[in-house]
Amino acid sequence: MGKAMRLFSILLVVITASSGCASTSEVQPESVVASPSCPSLPVSVGAFEMYERRKLEAPARGDAFGFTDGSTDRATVFLYPLQDRPAADRAQDMVETEGAAWVAAFPIGVERGWYDAYEVAFADPKPIVLADRMIPGFAGGVPTRKDGSISVEVLYLFAVDGCMLKARGSLEGGHWMDSLFPKFAQDLAVAVATQEPPSE
Repeated sequence: MGKAMRLFSILLVVITASSGCASTSEVQPESVVASPSCPSLPVSVGAFEMYERRKLEAPARGDAFGFTDGSTDRATVFLYPLQDRPAADRAQDMVETEGAAWVAAFPIGVERGWYDAYEVAFADPKPIVLADRMIPGFAGGVPTRKDGSISVEVLYLFAVDGCMLKARGSLEGGHWMDSLFPKFAQDLAVAVATQEPPSE
């Protein structure tokens, strides 16, 4: 087994073991309005700072936001309204369905030459339980290999106040254990969910 494949196998085990960690952190009070139908989005969460904002093209609605913690990690966050305001149990089904569609796209990436190989480390329901509510959620992590280099594609999805919050990252395989991205994604969901909902 070559060095890259050994790292690929070891990384898969490490990521699977790490996927259950969750915590929250304080956020700065500054925020931006992503959509009139959605809660505002903080410009800072822990070590991550917002550095860009761009409008999503039709048929998608809402904005995309870039966050960085100063490392090589880059997080892209999407916040857009759902077509209706689903109940919590149906919202959980919705985030899991969208997460499953993300996982199902990796074979297409191999066919198109984006990756040489991939392995799903975890793709699980990831609701966050607060004192007064549950935030429906999903988390997925997929190590990929391309030309001997390994990276980890990560996705966190949350349904918050009738909106979909999506945090997506591409992390270097060699420093997964040091990445703050999983914590950032979950802390961001808590920060968005605990704000006052937008007025009708």
